[in-house]
Amino acid sequence: MAIPRTAKGRRASARKRPAPKRRTYRRRGTRRRRRVRFQLHQRHLDVLGLALAALGVLLGFVLYGHLHGGSVGDSLAKALAWLIGEARLGVPVALAGSAVLLWLRPVLPGRRTIRSGAVLLLAASALALAGDARGRGFWSATYFRAHGGVLGQAELWAASRLIGTTGAHILAVFLLLAGVILLS
Repeated sequence: MAIPRTAKGRRASARKRPAPKRRTYRRRGTRRRRRVRFQLHQRHLDVLGLALAALGVLLGFVLYGHLHGGSVGDSLAKALAWLIGEARLGVPVALAGSAVLLWLRPVLPGRRTIRSGAVLLLAASALALAGDARGRGFWSATYFRAHGGVLGQAELWAASRLIGTTGAHILAVFLLLAGVILLS
């Protein structure tokens, strides 16, 4: 078999042809979703923290001082009363704590445990404040606004169906202790 040669008598290089590109077929009408991730710089987080602190101060004046908060402040107080009942008294403190966490974000080591602890504390306080609504009916609006709110009533209803009211109270204590452990 003859070896192919160039005009000067050298052997031709043995180049491989590139493999043909594979076509990927997609179904019509489907698009690939690109995940957009927003990267906030620390100065943006500082401004967001200031907004949370201002909202916490406004709600503190409305909830603790019983001052007129305008249409926004009063509406937020009423919405929080419906949603979480008496646990709304902890919302200004939680907003101020969230602001401090945003300001101190570069020096704090872990944020997932803080988030989990805060969620557990909210669930525990709503469940504990829901109390025992057996005699008053589970979905009485006047009762749940003054106690655990819709969230607490829903938790108490589900827990009392699964583990009874005594188990619901034990669950509230467990959630409270787990939240405190995660925050510390």
